Order: sequence, then structure tokens, then C-alpha cells
Amino acid sequence: MAKPEEGIGICLHQLVAREEAVIKRVIAFSSSQGRNYYTADMLAAQIVIVSDNQLVDFSDMNPEGSMIVRIGGQECAEPYDVLMMRPLLVTRVMRTLDDACALL
Repeated sequence: MAKPEEGIGICLHQLVAREEAVIKRVIAFSSSQGRNYYTADMLAAQIVIVSDNQLVDFSDMNPEGSMIVRIGGQECAEPYDVLMMRPLLVTRVMRTLDDACALL
């Protein structure tokens, strides 16, 4: 696992097990390809991934700023910076993480 200063911390905030497993596989694969992603807690993460029905307490997030990637559909009313559509396919997750990193 990379250290915070060497990569991008990603928090998987209260995701269902299946979605969390897909994203963890992508993080592990991407790290092996040189992208330096690592899982982090909400306070240290640059990217916070949440599902469409989760409320986020912004006071729990990184004080330097975090990007919210929301898993859901276009009708999602909760705030987000990047939307990741279901179903969570490996290529879709990879592309979404790359897009989010480009916006950091």
C-alpha cells in the first residue's frame, strides 16, 4: 500500500460488499500498473466513494478537500463531483477513478 505522499487516497465509505470488492480489485490492479492508489480513511482521502443513498458529513472529510465520487444514476439528489454509473464494471471504475484524479 502506498503512503499518502506517494499516491492518491481513496475512501470506500459504507459501500455494499459487492461494490467495495470491485473497487478494491481496481485499486490493487491500478497500483500494480503505477497509478499509486491506496485505501484511506475519510479524513485522509483525496477521493471519497459513496453510494447514491449515503449522506456524507463533510466535516469528516479531508480538510484539504476531497472529491466525492457517487455511485448511482442521473437522478441522484445527493452532492457529488463525479458520478459512477451502475453496474460497476472494472473498466468503468478504472475510467471513473482516472477522471476523478485528473480533476484533483
